[in-house]
Order: sequence, then C-alpha cells, then structure tokens
Amino acid sequence: MNLIKKIKFNYLKKLITEYIENKNFEKASEEIYNLKNSDPVVYYFVIKSIDDYLNDMSNINLHKKKIIWTISFDLDDQKYINNFLKFYLTENYKKLFHADNFVESLSQYLSSFNGHGAPTEIKFNEIVQNAGFFQNLLLFNRSEDLFIFDTCAAFFESKSKHYYIYPNTTLCYFYIVRDIKDLFSRYKKKLQTTEESYNELFNYTEKLYLSDTLKDQPFKIYENKTNYNTNINSWTDLNVISSYKGKIIPYDQLANNTEEVLVDTVQHLIQYYPDIKVNYQTIKDYVDKNKFTKMAKIEISKSEEKFLSRNLNIQNSNYKYL
Repeated sequence: MNLIKKIKFNYLKKLITEYIENKNFEKASEEIYNLKNSDPVVYYFVIKSIDDYLNDMSNINLHKKKIIWTISFDLDDQKYINNFLKFYLTENYKKLFHADNFVESLSQYLSSFNGHGAPTEIKFNEIVQNAGFFQNLLLFNRSEDLFIFDTCAAFFESKSKHYYIYPNTTLCYFYIVRDIKDLFSRYKKKLQTTEESYNELFNYTEKLYLSDTLKDQPFKIYENKTNYNTNINSWTDLNVISSYKGKIIPYDQLANNTEEVLVDTVQHLIQYYPDIKVNYQTIKDYVDKNKFTKMAKIEISKSEEKFLSRNLNIQNSNYKYL
C-alpha cells in the first residue's frame, strides 16, 4: 500500500474496531460495505486486520449474511442437494443468494485484484489461519443475503482456536455420507486399480485435494479432505453438529426416499432461517424433473470388502456401513 492508503487503512481499522467494541454493528457493517465499494485494496487489509473481531462469537449480530454449507467427502455426492437448494431458493426466496464452491469463489475473488500478497498456492496451514478471514472477505464483498458454499474439506479446530467454519457466519450445514463400498466402486471404475482406489479413500500419501477447475488458475486453493474416516468423523461429531446446526444425510436415503429427504432438508433449513417456508409443490416439481441417477456398482471381491472393513473407523455407529 502507498502512504495515502496506509493512512486510510489505519483510520478505518480504528473506526470499525471502535464501532464493533461499542456493539454498534450497523455502523461497522456500513463502513465495511462502503469501503469494499470504494477501495478494494484497503478493504482486503482492513478485513484481515479485524479478523478476530469478525469471528468473535460475542459479535454474532455483526453478520447479517449467512452461509449454508453443503459437504461430502466426494463433491459429486452433493450435486443433487446443491442443485435442489438453488432450485428451491430461486422459486421460494425473495432475496438474492449466491451459490458456488467455496475455494473456487475465493480463487476468483483473489484473482480479481492479484491477491495483494496472498500466496498463489493456498494450502492447509494458510486455510487453518485464514478460513474465517477468507469467508468474511466473500460475505462482505458480495451483495447477496444468503450463500450456499460447497466443500469436501474436513472440519478442523486448531490449538489456536481457528476453525474451518464459524458459528457467526454459518446458518447450517448438510453433510452427505456415501457408503464406502459405493465410493470404492466409483474409484475403482475410474482409476482401474484397487491400490489407487484405496489411496483415494484413505489418503495414504496425505495429498491435498485441488479441483480440476483450479489447476490452471493463478490462485490454487487446496481443500484438506484428508481421508474417508477423518472427514466423516469430523462432520458427524455431535458437538460440531450442535454448534453449526448440521444435518447428516445418508446418500442411500437420498437416493431411495428422495422427496422425503428433500422435505427434511427444507424443514432443517427453516429452523434457522424463517424467511424460507416449506413448499411441497416445489419439492415435488424438482423430484419429477430431476430423477435421481443411481450409479451402476461394480462387484467388490471378498478380500477388498475385508480390507475396507478393517480400515473403516467411523466413531459414530450410526454411520457404519459394512
């Protein structure tokens, strides 16, 4: 930043901080929104500098905008729910909403102003320190009232009390759980080898996930999906479900009782967002127009099934499939 921008930064950081400390959230939000329109560079650094204030639970009323998270170990397993939520809100929500993959949305935002010093490869350590900052950047930067972000990353809580998502900005989340045998069948069909399929599930090489759409982008943001066990355990943890208003959706139930599961999805949503009502006709219309496509399974040998069973470590017995 040049000298003029530094002076502006110091002034606005102090002003917004004082508003937040005095619980004058309307004025704090007003200054942030004005800043993001007038000076995106200073906006970026102000949001970064007040990150602790924005993520402080005592300042929860600062956030008028909220995120609905859709999550699954394999991103393909949440596509039906994602498309349903977008369809449903388009038909039944009078305000604006934005739907996108979280890291892709963040990558596009950083690319719009060359990142201002952000690393071009954002990996786990950067996400641990800055997940809340990144989410606040997107929330304050856009005009919509409601966001649907999808991810395949595991939930985390660091020793320094950083989290992947925050109660302040999270409306609720939906976690879609797919049977490990189904995923193994998918990966074996795609990768053609048993060993690579095991690694895709259990991540023996400890790789981070980078979506194909980001591989050629200037800002590559990796998602820490870890492995099948850790991913499921992190989101089905009872404390996480309670704190972040989670709903667990077994994929088999979604496939076999689609309309019923979608009704439950909307009912879960309206517990925390009264601006949305249950419209059974909209749900029926979506199911009629979007028949659930079930994957053709390939046969799993007894040795493969035993291997999966030995390596399956789901702490919540409700989600043991084998």
